[in-house]
Amino acid sequence: MAGKISLLSQIAAVQTVADNNFASWANRSARELQQEHLRAALDTLKFVKAHEADFRAYMAARQGGKP
Repeated sequence: MAGKISLLSQIAAVQTVADNNFASWANRSARELQQEHLRAALDTLKFVKAHEADFRAYMAARQGGKP
């Protein structure tokens, strides 16, 4: 992997697949890049899910305990 992939790129990759816009027009290089971004998005989502309770607790503390 070529380093950290931005959240915006991950969102765009997932959005493209979700919208079914990744057609046969894409060349091999574009498909490989898209796959790399999708893998990063999956890793990010798994990380967020694994730490969901911690994120929620942190945000609640920042908001003064408000849900």
